[in-house]
Amino acid sequence: MLTRWFSAAGEAGAARVEPTPSNDAIGFAVGEDREGKIVIAGALQQPMTDANAWIFAVPGPVGATAWEVVRNGPGQGPDEAAGLAIDAWGYTYIAGSEFEALQPRAFALRLYP
Repeated sequence: MLTRWFSAAGEAGAARVEPTPSNDAIGFAVGEDREGKIVIAGALQQPMTDANAWIFAVPGPVGATAWEVVRNGPGQGPDEAAGLAIDAWGYTYIAGSEFEALQPRAFALRLYP
């Protein structure tokens, strides 16, 4: 996944390529936590499953990925992390969808900083 950083004045900074666990990864939502890490939520295709929800954080234009969560829901169907919010204490909240027994279901996660 390609991320690009901009200055406060809007000048383009360094582009960064995030290694992904799959070639088929997509981001749906982005936010910034209280430490300045960028959090991206989306989905990725993995072997033996359908798409899985994927959430990760990067510290800035340089440095290793800070943390990563991959969620494969109970039905082994497509899972997507479609939205996120970050509160003042640094908790990340993820809303998304998954399938179980061919029925769509919503899920919500609270990720600790």
